[in-house]
Amino acid sequence: MQCANLSLRGWPDPGEVEQPERDFFVAYAAARARAGAFAAQVQHLGTSMGVAATARPGGVKGLERLVEKYTLSLTLPLDLLGGKVVVNSLRELYGVAERLDEFFPVVAYKDRILSPQKSGYRDVQFIVAVEGTGLRHYAEIKVMHRVFDELDVHEHKLYEIRRSLEAQQKERRARGQVGELLTPVERLVYEQVGQGSRDLYAGAWALVQAQEQP
Repeated sequence: MQCANLSLRGWPDPGEVEQPERDFFVAYAAARARAGAFAAQVQHLGTSMGVAATARPGGVKGLERLVEKYTLSLTLPLDLLGGKVVVNSLRELYGVAERLDEFFPVVAYKDRILSPQKSGYRDVQFIVAVEGTGLRHYAEIKVMHRVFDELDVHEHKLYEIRRSLEAQQKERRARGQVGELLTPVERLVYEQVGQGSRDLYAGAWALVQAQEQP
């Protein structure tokens, strides 16, 4: 199986690698400097393979979101630069994944088709190196089925609600509040929105599997 072939490459899990540059502002500047070349290479990948491949609109992840993620973990995100490849079948998805190292030096990967995220979201995630002056810089490329790509447009609204409530919890904890950090209504919304995301991704996976049937 193609998914088994990927596991034999010896690439570590993305959770085991960090940005080579540890200074937040230097890494952010490096991402901005490499954004154009990264986007061009992602587009070249898509043209060469005949698939839809794009870098993140606007180049680098928004500074506000980066600061939020950095303050939570104190580690630099691997997706300051990000791209995606969208395909129409699992066979095509793994075919692209097997050839991705022809276009970028692969640093790490995770098959989130076989091992989805807790929400049920599925793709194959790659961390790749983007060359330039100074230390290497890492970027994220996701190879995903078009069903999940289309769903993401809608599910992202639920994600924003969850993120807002999580930020409120963090702020209240920082102010010294103890015990339950959400009101009963906020807790209800948080739990139901989370379940809604899981239901949507479960439905999306069922659609993908149905399309794969001969």
